[in-house]
Amino acid sequence: MRLGGTALAQAFDRSKDLFFTFTAVPEPPAPEPQNDVQLRLRWPPGASVKSLRVRFQTELAGPWCDVVIPETKAAPDLIALGQFDRITPVSYRVDAALPDGREVELWGYFQVQQKGGPRPLPRETSEKPGLRPAAVLPEPVADATELLPLIDVLRDRVAGDWTRDGSSLISPKQFGARLELPYEPPAEYIQTVVVEPLDEPQGLILGQRLNGRRFAALVHYPAGGRQARSALENVDGRNVGNATTVERAVLAKGRVSQIIVTVRKNSVTLSCDGRLLLEWEGDAESLSLSDYWKTPDDTALFLGAYDCRLKFHRVAVAPLAGAGRVLKSVPRE
Repeated sequence: MRLGGTALAQAFDRSKDLFFTFTAVPEPPAPEPQNDVQLRLRWPPGASVKSLRVRFQTELAGPWCDVVIPETKAAPDLIALGQFDRITPVSYRVDAALPDGREVELWGYFQVQQKGGPRPLPRETSEKPGLRPAAVLPEPVADATELLPLIDVLRDRVAGDWTRDGSSLISPKQFGARLELPYEPPAEYIQTVVVEPLDEPQGLILGQRLNGRRFAALVHYPAGGRQARSALENVDGRNVGNATTVERAVLAKGRVSQIIVTVRKNSVTLSCDGRLLLEWEGDAESLSLSDYWKTPDDTALFLGAYDCRLKFHRVAVAPLAGAGRVLKSVPRE
């Protein structure tokens, strides 16, 4: 009353307010390393979703990693965060909006810990070898095609001796190393790549396709002693140095990173560890691929590395429009 407040015209109904009805609770509440971790969401009765974004962070001032959520109007009960490979604190944030205009911003926290072991303390981000954020291997996106199981390294390699390490794939330390993924992407799609440089990163190449045009996303290329650069190649015939070029170090030796490439009819975006890195908008006719990175099948996606070993923990594609197609027979175990 002293602040000049006035009584509501009618009693406040908390059951209809999204702030009081929406919850996002981790399951299990105190997971151990390698456990599957999910957020269980509770919505108002009969709610549909206008927008939903989920992010998590494992270090103070570290990157926020976006969880890829399939586009749907249904209110999901569970969101998979994936698995954490070590004890770590985890902060998470959920932003949701309903078609009727109600919005909510929810923050939460939990700890990944060993039973009977010490509780992990929040830590500052470190670029030192061996001190990387907890590796997160997300659960497959709904309708996503996992591409690593489709690969036969002897059949699909184009340049360099690519090898397997369990279910992971390792590129050779070679200039222009590349491997063709036996998969033709949908017309519009999201590609998720979980990658770990085993050497000082010198350049990661993710071969893409849009409206029949092949092009590549170059990530972390520190040429000539300059700050590492990333870009889409080629745009209007120009490779790194074109209008999409960004100077920023994003990969580090011994640290797992999650890269998400979103290819739409007239746009391409790329984020690394939850931060937007590259974006382009225009006509697909302006995109092209240099002869240096070409592979035999013009319809296929591909992976490339430049003078460094990269360990691919996951490569997956989820459709946004149209359907993808496996190009070759799946190798037997």
